[in-house]
Amino acid sequence: MEGNHKNMVSIIMSTYNGTAYLEEQLDSIRLQTRPADEVVISDDCSKDQTVETVKAYIQKYDLKNWSICRNETNCGWEKNFMQGIEKTRGDLLFFADQDDIWEAEKLEKMCAVMEQHPEISVLASDYTPFYMDAAVDKARNEEKMQNDGTLEQYPFDTGFLYVHRPGCVYCTRRSFAEKIKLYWFEKYPHDALFWRYANLTGGLYLYHEPLIRFRRHANNASSVATTGLAKKTADAVYYVEVLKKLEQFIKEQNIILSDRQKRIIGKVIRYSRYRLRFLKDHSLLCGIRLIRYLDCYYAPKTWISDWIIVLFKKEMKR
Repeated sequence: MEGNHKNMVSIIMSTYNGTAYLEEQLDSIRLQTRPADEVVISDDCSKDQTVETVKAYIQKYDLKNWSICRNETNCGWEKNFMQGIEKTRGDLLFFADQDDIWEAEKLEKMCAVMEQHPEISVLASDYTPFYMDAAVDKARNEEKMQNDGTLEQYPFDTGFLYVHRPGCVYCTRRSFAEKIKLYWFEKYPHDALFWRYANLTGGLYLYHEPLIRFRRHANNASSVATTGLAKKTADAVYYVEVLKKLEQFIKEQNIILSDRQKRIIGKVIRYSRYRLRFLKDHSLLCGIRLIRYLDCYYAPKTWISDWIIVLFKKEMKR
């Protein structure tokens, strides 16, 4: 992309105790072939030298369109990202983690796609994972990447609750962010919010070009496994709330759904309620009913693990 750009581009980075890999990420953002118009870094009350490192970096390279603000108290990475959005002015928004490495043409290529395709609300690129810890479960975290440069509209199906790209590969529009931010709630990951609402409204697209090197290690949020009855139950409560907000969005924004979408959403709502009762109340009837909803699970084996952990928990109480 050369000459005048159609859209102002903002990057939102969330940081917390990130000194280990931070400068590599800052370099990769600064050296983009299409520079960002602003970079907003929101620090979630780091206890290390993250803020000082960023301030020194900004001063060293005289980055007048970069800024960092530090929260007075730790609010969690989910809220930190959402607060960061409020501090930006751009038409196109990019999310950045503190420990990845962006390919030099990431902004240039993704901005070009967004400007050529106004129907896209969220564009998610492919990525190249690399692992820093042997303890990270590579098989669990790996997503298959096409890496062939094609553009694909992501299908809406009974798996729409599950996010298949991390937020650090997203580009979204401010107009879309302003519309859906009303339906965010505490502990709702920003990438899940944008993924689900773009998928529902037909604006979620995958760009099969690997544009970041995605660092995997035991401390990042995407590497945390879900285990234990308490965690499974908390996740089930969360999904019920997600669907309530989605229904509210459909009603208040006058979203027109196809008959197929209505059937899918209805099925996923029933699934989420049955699963919550199964995990929370140990309703075996609900557990049996869930066999009709295996396509609503992230993977069918999760239904089996739910049974094992519920039965095990019940036996432990006897």
